Amino acid sequence: MLWFHAAYLCRRRDVRIACRNRHVAKGMNKMYSQNTGDDAGAASFCVSNRMYMRYRRGYNTTNPDKAPTMTLGATQIPAACTYIYGIPSQGRTAVLEHFVLFKVPMLLSIIKLSCSKSTEARVKHVTAIIDCTIKVSLSHQDLSIPLTFIEHRNPDPSHGNEVLRDSSGRPC
Repeated sequence: MLWFHAAYLCRRRDVRIACRNRHVAKGMNKMYSQNTGDDAGAASFCVSNRMYMRYRRGYNTTNPDKAPTMTLGATQIPAACTYIYGIPSQGRTAVLEHFVLFKVPMLLSIIKLSCSKSTEARVKHVTAIIDCTIKVSLSHQDLSIPLTFIEHRNPDPSHGNEVLRDSSGRPC
């Protein structure tokens, strides 16, 4: 019966320590959010260096005064170390994610553009897009600027090139 009571007290102490740690961490995150305006919060750990060092040095199990009163996980030092060791990999993961989301698609579109048309056709196509944009913007401004330099650059439909059209559907 005495053994059961001692185990009960030990479990009760562990639960109280965990509640205290959670309460302190929640308060620190709330204070951090209020002071910085960052809703993400910050990692916080309530560590017990003395109990952790008892585990590291070793202890005599027959002497209860020298035995650690907290479990190794309750000291939160292993969790803090895991978090600290993981920070560099988070940066690498963010760089990789940026590369995959932005750089790779850009590279693939450049390759696609270079493989889809010859240099001359690509120049004609891009020039036609720019010319069409200029022609449309000038027609909306109602200026009387001669557009002869624009019209001779439009692609010829007889060579299989696409004909660019403005917003009203008319060919540029």
